[in-house]
Amino acid sequence: MRHIQAGPDHVRHLHTLGPQGTNLEAASHEWLRRRGVEGTVQLHSSIEAALEAVPADGQHALTACAVYPALHTLVFGNLHRLTMVDSFVMPTHNMVLASAGTPAPATVASHPAPRGLVPGTAEVHEVLSNSQAAIDCAAGKAEGCITTLVTAERHGLRVLRDFGPVPMVFTVHQVLTVDLYSWLRERGALTGSPDDGRLLRLDRDATVAALRDYVTTIEKMEAEVTTDDEYRAAAKALVRSCPPAGEPRQRYRFTEDQRVLLRARRSLDRLPPLTFSLAQW
Repeated sequence: MRHIQAGPDHVRHLHTLGPQGTNLEAASHEWLRRRGVEGTVQLHSSIEAALEAVPADGQHALTACAVYPALHTLVFGNLHRLTMVDSFVMPTHNMVLASAGTPAPATVASHPAPRGLVPGTAEVHEVLSNSQAAIDCAAGKAEGCITTLVTAERHGLRVLRDFGPVPMVFTVHQVLTVDLYSWLRERGALTGSPDDGRLLRLDRDATVAALRDYVTTIEKMEAEVTTDDEYRAAAKALVRSCPPAGEPRQRYRFTEDQRVLLRARRSLDRLPPLTFSLAQW
């Protein structure tokens, strides 16, 4: 059975925002380089689309940016799945205001994050990435754009103002499963209700049976797939059999039963860690 391993040391593939030329693409390659990993970087149309494509196998992760306007929604909407495993600082590409020719663009394509660089007299044409801003500008959808210098040059745009590189914090997130709480609840291993201060009860025999059922389910899934793409699709289907899909920008959502985990976390964080002695069998 494939073993899902947590932590940055196991990451070999990064998913992030495209198209080619984004700061997140550069940051992803730099993160792999710093760690001496010969991995891959896969580009997606949005950060949310990138998250959807990350398999929960420990080897794939999401690269995001601390100034991404919806990062808080992405993180807190997926606390039960998404784990930040690293962050690092590196300068962005030179950020520029560019155009296809006009010296004073009346409309400027921009991602929401660097929108503050748009001239105050211009109308903003919002796009999903700095690279897409340059693409739209070159295609005539906007007279100007806020983009990276490398992307402006790639699309033959005229640089009107160079803001230089910006020191930036980038973050790396793993998607880890299983939703063990729901798995045990559905199989009668974790019973009771935490309402009104009551306790949940763990049935040892039922828990062992539920975990054996989980191993069997995984092994059956792996026996039926032959490619990495099939594995990712099958794993995604299995993961989504427990938590329901979330609202826009949220991969999953907590059921009412699962919200006990959110309530309990606040009190459990105040308790000292458990310690165990050797047991007699």
